Amino acid sequence: HQLFVLDLDGSTFYNQTTKHGVFDGQPDQMQRIVGDSRDLIYFTEEGGQAAGVHARDHRGKFYTVLESPDYQDETTGLAFSPDGRFMYVAY
Repeated sequence: HQLFVLDLDGSTFYNQTTKHGVFDGQPDQMQRIVGDSRDLIYFTEEGGQAAGVHARDHRGKFYTVLESPDYQDETTGLAFSPDGRFMYVAY
């Protein structure tokens, strides 16, 4: 239940818990939309009560993008269209 943030320029890293709000699984696949002004890192949730897609901004704030009350296993296949307008995800 940890998210590791790597600073490749500074050769440092830190970790932070992902146990926030409804996120109760473990982070799995991660994606970022290059050039997005919000600068969010999106990640899927493996396991948990309501598996979904979550995001984290550059300040460390977490967001729930979507979740499913019907599927409790894991969220996979996170991808974005080339123009960044559409998100694709599978359960």
